[in-house]
Amino acid sequence: MGPFSRRFEDEGFDPLANILSSVLIYEGAMQLVVAMLNRYKDISFFKRIYLAMTLTDEVYLMEVNPQYGREATNQRRMNLFVHLLVHLVWMVATIVGYYAGDFLPINLEDIEFSATAYFVVVVVEHLLTSDSYFPIILGFLSAIVYLIILGPASFILPSLLTTVILLLFLKKKVTQLFILLF
Repeated sequence: MGPFSRRFEDEGFDPLANILSSVLIYEGAMQLVVAMLNRYKDISFFKRIYLAMTLTDEVYLMEVNPQYGREATNQRRMNLFVHLLVHLVWMVATIVGYYAGDFLPINLEDIEFSATAYFVVVVVEHLLTSDSYFPIILGFLSAIVYLIILGPASFILPSLLTTVILLLFLKKKVTQLFILLF
């Protein structure tokens, strides 16, 4: 058994739920990659894959900023270096956090507040900059419906899945229905 297996056994690891959660949560990251495809089109295949796999919110915001890299002589090399640096920082921070978590007597209860605060910031930013409030309202309504039906312990995955499916496959029909209702 590897060093990670003891945590999985202790916490009742469910692989299917973990895979579904990862896919649904990182659906937003996939949207960032799609938004950057035109910018990466002239880059070699393997570099393009690496840039797509290491694209984070922070790197995306840097790359879409018109002043980012304006003075760089080789913007592609700079982009690759920034992605590599962010990738290494995430890897080192993850490893340090994993091992430090076993040794530091820190009470991490209520730490999920930071994730909630980040989510609120993202939603408010979307509301301020977007022309359409439809995705946020749809996600909010989906969350409320599943919270009422399934309760607080089980509503997140079905709510995310419903929102993603409706946005991907039924966008025109749901948008027309939404316009009629509201």
